[in-house]
Amino acid sequence: MCNISTKVGKHICAPLGDDSRFMSAVQFTVHPDSDSKEWVLQHHSDAKNQTLVNGDFNEGPVLLKAGDIVGVGNAAKGIVKLPMTVRLV
Repeated sequence: MCNISTKVGKHICAPLGDDSRFMSAVQFTVHPDSDSKEWVLQHHSDAKNQTLVNGDFNEGPVLLKAGDIVGVGNAAKGIVKLPMTVRLV
């Protein structure tokens, strides 16, 4: 990413595997924080499934750290599809 907000959903994740079908057109947005030094994930409220960070669902923004696992699913049922590891460079 080039320090810009990016909407992530099924189409951008399709090359990552068949589990991308569980994502909505826009599942979440990743954007720089106010200082542009860290990255924040924001679940899209219209998404049909939860956006999970390390298996947890948060409707509010989540500060991402290297090694976090982002996926889609249902936290209460322990379902995580299309797990992706955050890599910050």
